[in-house]
Amino acid sequence: MGTILNRRRVLRRGLIIQADGRITLRSLPVTRLQLSPGDGISFWLDAGQLYLFKDNVSESALKLSGRSGQLHCCSKATVTNILSVIPGITETDMPPKLELITSQELSHITIDGSTLPAVKVINRL
Repeated sequence: MGTILNRRRVLRRGLIIQADGRITLRSLPVTRLQLSPGDGISFWLDAGQLYLFKDNVSESALKLSGRSGQLHCCSKATVTNILSVIPGITETDMPPKLELITSQELSHITIDGSTLPAVKVINRL
């Protein structure tokens, strides 16, 4: 007779950035922002808080690819800018892969008079 061992699944962070510029979004921000392959994303910094939002308007938006539930894009410049707002981590001492937490609830940010849904990227603990 077998034994069933129930254990909690390890909490997956919402966002992974890598030193080579790859940005991976896990299912939480993908579902909250209703993202799919081909959509664009951008990051917004407001009063020290970093936000991630769906951006299908801007030409500078990062285009997503991948499978539903886990999407990715690549931008070394964006990763460098994200690292600049995370206390205690610089580009020179960044591990090959850094996992960041995204908020579970939607926030709303205002950019150029437009209110957009966004998720917070927790860059301070």
